Amino acid sequence: MKRILVFTLVFVALFVGTEMSSARGEIMVVEPADQFAYANSLYDSKDYISAVVEFKRFLHFFPLDLKAPEARFLLGMAWFDGGKTGEALKVFSDIAAKTPGDPYAMEAAFMIVTCHERSGNPVLGEVELGNLIRGTSDIRVKDRAYHTLGFLHLDNGAWDKAKNAFSNISPSNRPRYSTDFLLHGLEKTGEIPSKNPVAAGIFSIVPGAGFLYCERPKDALVSFLVNGGLIYSAVRSFKRDDYALGAVVTFVGFGFYAGNIHGSITSAHKYNKAQNRRFVRELKQKVPMSSGLFSGEPMVIGLSLSICF
Repeated sequence: MKRILVFTLVFVALFVGTEMSSARGEIMVVEPADQFAYANSLYDSKDYISAVVEFKRFLHFFPLDLKAPEARFLLGMAWFDGGKTGEALKVFSDIAAKTPGDPYAMEAAFMIVTCHERSGNPVLGEVELGNLIRGTSDIRVKDRAYHTLGFLHLDNGAWDKAKNAFSNISPSNRPRYSTDFLLHGLEKTGEIPSKNPVAAGIFSIVPGAGFLYCERPKDALVSFLVNGGLIYSAVRSFKRDDYALGAVVTFVGFGFYAGNIHGSITSAHKYNKAQNRRFVRELKQKVPMSSGLFSGEPMVIGLSLSICF
């Protein structure tokens, strides 16, 4: 009986070992097309971090594949759409600088501008576009750069610079970029409502009046009540000969009063910025659908959603 049991155990061990050995001997082969398709599917499903990992894996194992340039560019886009602008900027900068012959090098150059803009460095974006304009003889690239530069200036409220950029677009590409429409829209910048910061400061001599001038009635009411209450308390304290309390209330009240003036001036600036943003937003919404950075350029499908103004 014991011999049968031992024989059975040995047989099972040999069988399992053979199966495990066979399993270990199997090699899973991943084709470049499958790896790229998987990474791209992750990107399309907006799983950007996983897409980054899989595009990196593709570039590591298949650096010479025909899809490598596209994978490298989409790696940058995955970083960008995933909110990692700094990482995206590194990828796009490498493409533009190290592989100028890359079919995606020009797209990477424009994405560098977009990365700078998202990072709050529009001036760097302007510099990149200036270098791009001076460094190419391709009129299509120049016009696209001028178009992008114009919207960069628009977003910053630099109306004259925006006009100059749009005006530099060649006559042949003006219909495509709706240049005449944009220049006509910029003629209406004088109609944008605005508040004078100096006037707001003067009005704020009366607590809350500056805020009211800037169309912020709630802040005006709060400022009037707080400052009015402190002024009343200080005056009453001095009338009662309570100079110590009066001095303390006056000191505190002066801080609130100064804040009322500063807040009114700041509110005027904020109001003007908000009105400028509204003007630009409405102008962009009215631009004919045929206009856009990638109109007629099917090189990167869907990229306009990430870069277009």
